[in-house]
Order: sequence, then structure tokens, then C-alpha cells
Amino acid sequence: MRILIVEDEKSLADIIKRGLEEEDYAVDVAYNGENGLFMAENEPSDLILLDIMLPIVDGMTILKKIRKAGVRTPVLMLTAKDTLTDKVSGLDSGADDYLTKPFLFEELLARVRALLGRSCEAKTSVIEIGDLTIDMEIVKFLVEIFFGPPVRPSSHIPTPLLVPVQSWPSRPQYPCTL
Repeated sequence: MRILIVEDEKSLADIIKRGLEEEDYAVDVAYNGENGLFMAENEPSDLILLDIMLPIVDGMTILKKIRKAGVRTPVLMLTAKDTLTDKVSGLDSGADDYLTKPFLFEELLARVRALLGRSCEAKTSVIEIGDLTIDMEIVKFLVEIFFGPPVRPSSHIPTPLLVPVQSWPSRPQYPCTL
């Protein structure tokens, strides 16, 4: 799993980077908002840890721009801005979680695991091969529309013939006109 840290406090960014690498994450770091925005839009990550108060481009602007560009990568705001208004604003702007400084590394790690777990679950239904994208939830929906719900073999069939997977009835025949 690859994590992007966008944090201008170099010592803090380096400590987080080292801790995440010890947990076997691949970590990239941007020390200002301009580089962070470029990396978030152009280099694939599984999670972004994003400070708000950054030089050049602030974290809220980065968050809004990447969401507008269609970047769905989970974002954990990691910031000293700790008022309720700041937290609500960050979450309403598209952040998936919000952690205020100072924090314990164990809590950061738990939030990272939770966000990465959710993003993995969300990604499993989409298959991408080159320019082809297949959303398996849509495929499942269409199969049920055309073929009906899955049917399990009835219990009166002898045990060796039972198959542990679901099967659909035979495909209806439609006239083909070209």
C-alpha cells in the first residue's frame, strides 16, 4: 500500500514516514502544497495524509481540487486546526477522516488501517484492464435482471453433484438482428 504524506513540518513528516515504513507501507512525502497537489493528481496512492496549513497551496484547496478532478483516494486530514468548524469544513470538503495534532502514532496507525481497509473493500468491485473498466456490482445487477436471481441446487440432487457456487438459469433466447 502506498501512502502520500503532504506535510510542511519536515521533522514530523519524516517521523510519520519512518513509522509507516516500519509497518511495511510505501511512503511518498511532499513538503509543500504545490508538490502535494501534483503528486495527489498524478501519482497513484492508496491514502493521502494531508496537512491544512501548507505553503504555496493550502490543504483545503488541494482536497477540493483533487475531489473535483475525480480522485477518490481516501484523505486523512492531519492538522493543528482543531475547532469544530475546522473539522466539519474538512470533512464536508471531502476528507474521509480528520486527526488533530498533537496525536499518538498508534491512533494515526489505527486510522490508516481503517481507511485502507475501507478503500480496499470499495476497490474490489471494479476491475481495470487497460482502457477497459468493469464494475462487478453493475454486472451482477444486470445478470440478475436478464437471468433472474441466483438459484441454488435443490437438496434432492445427490451430494456429489452439488456445486458450492451459485448458478443462473439458462440464458433466454432473443432474436438477433444485424
